[in-house]
Amino acid sequence: APTNMRCVYVDLDTIVLGDFGKVAAELKGPDDILMFGPALFGFNGVKRQLRRMSGRRRYAVGNSSIVAFTAAAGRRLADRYVELSADPSVRQQRHMKIDDAFISWFAADHLRPIPKTIAVMFRREFLSRVPGYSKIKGRFPWVRRRRQNLVAVTFNGVEYTPSALLKLSQGDPIPDRKGRTGYWSEKDMGGLQQKIASYCRDMVEGTDT
Repeated sequence: APTNMRCVYVDLDTIVLGDFGKVAAELKGPDDILMFGPALFGFNGVKRQLRRMSGRRRYAVGNSSIVAFTAAAGRRLADRYVELSADPSVRQQRHMKIDDAFISWFAADHLRPIPKTIAVMFRREFLSRVPGYSKIKGRFPWVRRRRQNLVAVTFNGVEYTPSALLKLSQGDPIPDRKGRTGYWSEKDMGGLQQKIASYCRDMVEGTDT
């Protein structure tokens, strides 16, 4: 593949609702890699400095349900993994055991978060540990506009299977194992709720046939 070809990896736990070219368009240079950032503070200069000071031992770990990269960056990442895997002692290190961690470790100096105007993680976007906050957030007009234009939503977590979501009634709570709660309702989720429900129905019906 041409070295400047833009590539986007999408995990099976992600639903695509719009033009995925918007994710690829966020790549600004040949070394760029985009993924979901950490929940707190994301990827930033402070974390990069801490990484340098720690001798590359400390680094911010993102989520790889969606990863955007150029063909050249993807090839360098794969080659580096194969090279390091040849050393048995290195294979036991944390960044070699988890894909999220290896990508975050390898690309720490160039890693950028996927903008929340394009794609989100379901539990971070619609659930909250603060009682009632998901309801308040869902009523802000700018949040509703942003959600309506999302091109992808990732459902990382066993709680959020299509069949499980389709069993919910309007207004039902959506808890997770980390103490977050949201609500399955148009008032709280906006028009995106119906888009998600339609996608889930297609998935379930397609599995049953």
